[in-house]
Parts: sequence; structure tokens; C-alpha cells
Amino acid sequence: MIFSRQGFSRVNQDNEEVYFNFLQTLVEASDTLAEGNIVKSPSAIIVRITPSKPNLYKLLFQTVKDANNAFGLRVEFSKSISSSHNIVYRINLNPS
Repeated sequence: MIFSRQGFSRVNQDNEEVYFNFLQTLVEASDTLAEGNIVKSPSAIIVRITPSKPNLYKLLFQTVKDANNAFGLRVEFSKSISSSHNIVYRINLNPS
């Protein structure tokens, strides 16, 4: 599985790199053919994970949710996860 990244500077901060490596490892352990995309804007990081098979989205969703909880991150999940079988969430960089 390969995550494509957009909007990240050439030198990433250590915490971001650790998080993305951890996330990629967890997703690969659940679905080796899943695809991921990470986009960084000044205010947020948006992550999209597409499982290789629709029936794997529940397992991947729980894995991602547990990983974010382990890191203490508050994320906003898309409301259409169960209908689209794509896991899309946002990590706000400037929490209010």
C-alpha cells in the first residue's frame, strides 16, 4: 500500500512522519491493497483511505479510529463513510 501526499514540505516534522508511518502500517496490516491519500492545507490534514474490497471498510474504519485515539487526535470523519466505503477524515491543525 502506498499513501500519496500532497501539500507537504520536503522536510516533514517528526510527529507527522511518525503518525503517517504508523497509520500506513496499520492499514497495510488490515488491507494490503488499500489506497490512501493525504492532503495538507494550512488549516488541516485530510486523509482518504479506500479499501480494496467494500466489506473491509468497517475493519479499516475501526483501525483508523483506534489509531487516532491512541495518538490523542480529534478527527472529523466524513458522514458518508458507510455509503461510499471510503474512509475520509480531517485533522484540524488550528483547533478552536
